[in-house]
Amino acid sequence: MTLCSGIANPKELSIMTEVFDDHCRNHNIVGEIARKDAAELVLRFFNGGATTVEELKARLDVSRAA
Repeated sequence: MTLCSGIANPKELSIMTEVFDDHCRNHNIVGEIARKDAAELVLRFFNGGATTVEELKARLDVSRAA
């Protein structure tokens, strides 16, 4: 399951949407630029092999701590 082709299936979109929405809500990310940055991170991590909700959330948490 990767986005190398640039196309995500409905299950993959659902996973990324859940992670993005939770991350923005939990960290009070509301601005357009900040939300775009968060979305880009989700996509980058997903393309890098983090394909589950847990893996994506863990990578986002690590990126915030850096």
